[in-house]
Amino acid sequence: MSVSQHVLVNGRQVDTTLPEAIGAENRRLFVVTNADSVIGLVAGTEIALVTGTSVQIVDAGGDIASVDEIVHALHVIDVLHHEIHEGNTFFISFKTANAAPIADDAALIFAITTGTKTLHFVSNGASGGDAEKEILEGATITGGAATTVFNRDRTSTAVTNVAAVVLNPTVNTDGTRIDHQFIPGGTGGQTVGGSGGTRNEWIFKPSTVYVVRLTNRAGTAQPASLAIEWYEE
Repeated sequence: MSVSQHVLVNGRQVDTTLPEAIGAENRRLFVVTNADSVIGLVAGTEIALVTGTSVQIVDAGGDIASVDEIVHALHVIDVLHHEIHEGNTFFISFKTANAAPIADDAALIFAITTGTKTLHFVSNGASGGDAEKEILEGATITGGAATTVFNRDRTSTAVTNVAAVVLNPTVNTDGTRIDHQFIPGGTGGQTVGGSGGTRNEWIFKPSTVYVVRLTNRAGTAQPASLAIEWYEE
């Protein structure tokens, strides 16, 4: 005999049963149906062990979720951190050499040609003076230097799905500018430097050329750096 229960997962109701036959002090909660196809919750999956008045959340491997000893909150990590642990986050950065700052109105550029997967993408630029940062979608490019893509998990052997990433190509057409930011850092002899980026991700389309461009607007040559990061699905 079992009693029908309901559990909210991501704000949606998932049908479960709570078998009474194994005793009130040691009951297990299982997923019976999952109409919304929540990842990881398939029919027959154990999602909790109820012992007396306590509840343990148990994953498929038998590991039990831990709780903070003081505030009794679950230990969690955000999605971006989780994707690093999954070996699914990739990173590239470039800094100008100390003796070779970029000239006024010159730019640092990364161009990325996406593969068959969508990319969840963020970027950051820094300059010794005023600069502007852009993201261009559907640009056309020629040339550029092939660039090594690093997996954030240095123990992982997974490689990126992107078709190509190049540094400082020639941008023939801009396509659609989807992000345009001013980075204040000063001009002339009054520069103090600045950096800019976005905390929230862009989701890039498959099989598309994207350009991230950081342009020096300080009036004098300045050091600069550019970094891009993404995970894939």
